[in-house]
Amino acid sequence: MKSRTIRLASGALVLGLLAGLSVMPVRADVDADVRAGAYTDVEGAMVGGGVLFDLDASQRWYFNPNVEVVFPEDADLVTLNGDFHYDFANTNRVSYWVGAGPAVLFADPDFGDNDADFGANLLAGLGAQHGDVRPFGQLKVTLADDSEAAILFGLRF
Repeated sequence: MKSRTIRLASGALVLGLLAGLSVMPVRADVDADVRAGAYTDVEGAMVGGGVLFDLDASQRWYFNPNVEVVFPEDADLVTLNGDFHYDFANTNRVSYWVGAGPAVLFADPDFGDNDADFGANLLAGLGAQHGDVRPFGQLKVTLADDSEAAILFGLRF
């Protein structure tokens, strides 16, 4: 992956995290996550990470900015995501959610120019409700000029 794409992705992620932190309530719980999975349209494995901010006292609304790096055969793809989701009524062990948020996709073809594409994520997930390390799974569709679908699994801590 070219260093220009990495610099752009890193800068955008830092700005997004700072913007998110500036509007978070002081009482907010913050968790980190790591994730891995696959993007189905470009047929590439992905790895990523993010942070999860509790937005309200009811612990139903969350902000989950994250970055994902995808490794298809003919290009590199970095996505920056500002996902919000709502947790539905849950059991003591499992939570499930739906959400949406803005996305920026940086494509870096092996031969050619870098390309930025803006879009919107639609997502649904299922995860462990309690514990120091909580596994989760998520399905995501990114609607953009080059739309993508992804399935991912991760850990929150």
